[in-house]
Amino acid sequence: MAELIALLRGTQLRSTAAANRAAYDDRLRQLEERLQSLKDQAGALAAVAFDADFALVAGDGTKVPARKQDLCAQSRFFKRMMEHDDSAEARAGEVIAKTGDGVGASAAALRHLMALLYGQQLQTSTESAVLLEICELATLWEFDSILESMSTMLVASAKASAKTACEMLVAALRHTEADAHSEVWKRLREASAQGVAEAGRKLLDVSAFADLDLSAICEAMTHVKASTVRLPSLEVDTSSERWTAHQAMDGSPTDQDLSWLLGATGAKVKARLGWNGSVMLTGENTGGRAVLAKVSSWVKHPQRPTNERRASGSYRVLGSDTQGVVLGRNLPDVLSDGKFLCGGDLEVSKYQRQYELFNLWLLASKRVASPLSPVDSLLCLRGCATGCDVDGASVAELQAMLEQRGLSTSGAKTSLQLRLRDAAYAEVPEGSAAAKATKAFAKLVARHYKGSAVKVKDLDAASTILDNTISWAQLAGRTDEIIAKVMPLVRWPLVPLVQLKPPLKALMKRCPVVKELVEEAIGLQMKPGSEFSFTPKRHRLMDGSEDTVVPRHKKRKHCHGDKVQLLDASALVAAMLPSGLRTLVSASHSADKPADSVRSICQDALCALSCFRGFDHPPDYHSDDAFCEEDGIYL
Repeated sequence: MAELIALLRGTQLRSTAAANRAAYDDRLRQLEERLQSLKDQAGALAAVAFDADFALVAGDGTKVPARKQDLCAQSRFFKRMMEHDDSAEARAGEVIAKTGDGVGASAAALRHLMALLYGQQLQTSTESAVLLEICELATLWEFDSILESMSTMLVASAKASAKTACEMLVAALRHTEADAHSEVWKRLREASAQGVAEAGRKLLDVSAFADLDLSAICEAMTHVKASTVRLPSLEVDTSSERWTAHQAMDGSPTDQDLSWLLGATGAKVKARLGWNGSVMLTGENTGGRAVLAKVSSWVKHPQRPTNERRASGSYRVLGSDTQGVVLGRNLPDVLSDGKFLCGGDLEVSKYQRQYELFNLWLLASKRVASPLSPVDSLLCLRGCATGCDVDGASVAELQAMLEQRGLSTSGAKTSLQLRLRDAAYAEVPEGSAAAKATKAFAKLVARHYKGSAVKVKDLDAASTILDNTISWAQLAGRTDEIIAKVMPLVRWPLVPLVQLKPPLKALMKRCPVVKELVEEAIGLQMKPGSEFSFTPKRHRLMDGSEDTVVPRHKKRKHCHGDKVQLLDASALVAAMLPSGLRTLVSASHSADKPADSVRSICQDALCALSCFRGFDHPPDYHSDDAFCEEDGIYL
């Protein structure tokens, strides 16, 4: 190094233009500082080798020499230790090195740690397990500068290696649980969880992945993102017989899997001539697997790629999705010699990927022999998160768990199971990784579920689907408390409530919250336009809070055509009147009575009939003409 500096001084600087001399001077200073640093390190290492007064003991008994003065200078941990001469370590002149999980540290990690202490750089080939050990030791012994430098190396390693990401995630979760304010370990947790989330099917070849616990896999699931599968482009000749005959023209299949879990290669784009000369493109999932994805299609000019038309669909469980991309009048804009290019992308939903990651973990850890359905995955995740094996528990065990929660222990086994599921699943901490994962699964289930033969009776409170709320609430073992926390999520004003069916009436009598929600909805339905200034009442939800405003008067994001159902006097009377009076009104209308006259009759009848509520014994109508439960409306 000294010879190099002399050479630069004596030769290169003399032959360099004056304008460049400042750069060379700066470089020389850097080399001189580096040389001095190496001399200092050499002196320190020599002092450790020949004047050591302390030792770091590895798990296999190997003793790595150290100096108390140097340890105390950079570590608050060792400074506190050495200040008390009566401590066991100070008297023994050594400390046993253990990582955060209580396992003895390796001699390699201790040697690397001492090298870092004296300013040496680690080789890029250093094993990730050793890097992680150094990071844990630096945390335990409070070598802050070493911890910071090591975290940068580990973040890069987690992105490059699924094995490192899995090992680091376990350590990071342990440290952040012990110290929620550690910014370094928070950063490592984020990086490792993201590394696991992005690894996909490669995780099946990583043994450390199978060893992850539920908290680790849920943390990784929160970092999963949607992914895109590109469909190979297709050149279409609009003069070909297939095109003019409105027959589909197939592009080449992609070799990418749509699913980490199920494979499903071979997705492709198909083009055909549509109505009035338009171009129709289909993104087709030829693997036959149920994958939640959306298709984005494009048509381009072969020589001018910037001249293109695009269309994008919404998330759906693919088979295929057809879109009109170019109108017939715009087709010449993208043609060259009668040809155009077309293609597309399939964006696989993050909910689909989260479901796949969870099942990859179940398969890798041999918890299941084959992938679970979305519904079963949701139930399995909830069961793992709560530690309640509801299906495997005996009647006595179910009763004991219910008694611990202060719930009724009466009823058949199925009722006990349902009651325990609702109670246990509500115990998952709101905002935790497990709670976020279960919500993602619930959204996936809602997309896959079409009211057919899935296990609606097994679905817990947080994932109930709107069309089955009444049936869900009627199941034996379901408590009024759970019902009252779920029903505020139903968009009642969007449901026709002019005639209430007996099951809903029974539920209203049983649960005051349902009665209140129906009254709120009917009140809104009777005031056209009032939904713009409407503020729904807040109710206590499953998370235990009353802070969430549920927009019951607005349609859900993926629903089309939903709106507040209007309820006028005519509709009310048609539902409420005894059959004889209903016939009279009908006859008046059929005799070409003015509409206002009919409405007036209805309104007068409504006012008169509503007054009967004040009588102990309303007028005696014929039995089948009275205000029977089947024809009435809740007032």
